[in-house]
Amino acid sequence: MQISSKIFDPLGLLSPVTVKAKLLIHELWQNELEWDEPLPSTLQSKWLNLAKELREATNICMTRRHLSQTPPPNSITHIHVFVDASPKAYRAVAYLTKGTQLCPMMAKSRIAPFKKTLPQLELMAAVIGARLANFLSRTLSSRYPNLNVRLWSDSEIALH
Repeated sequence: MQISSKIFDPLGLLSPVTVKAKLLIHELWQNELEWDEPLPSTLQSKWLNLAKELREATNICMTRRHLSQTPPPNSITHIHVFVDASPKAYRAVAYLTKGTQLCPMMAKSRIAPFKKTLPQLELMAAVIGARLANFLSRTLSSRYPNLNVRLWSDSEIALH
């Protein structure tokens, strides 16, 4: 089955572009520009690059494959959710694995609010990761009854 990102983006394939768009809007707010005020040249070039990337990203077409029906014997199905944050954004991405098979499932990303510390953003990433894991485990539990969930973070604060 072919899925075009022009219509549907369940995997978060457009996240790199949409995050850049949201960061540009963030920058416009910080510069307190009026809605009809021309953009400064630096922001104009960012906007033109973003428009080009968006055109290219909407041409993505991929085949989405789930795990094969004949998995290795005694293999366990896992959902692995990885979370991370930066001063500008935080994100979570989920994969479904069984034996040596791997299938990307979903990704979520958010722009960092003003005046948040990196530890707070790491915790916010953990929250969207936990919500993503909960959604996927509820959705996939009928197909994979012994589904295990693993959450991954490199943040010591979020882990404690």
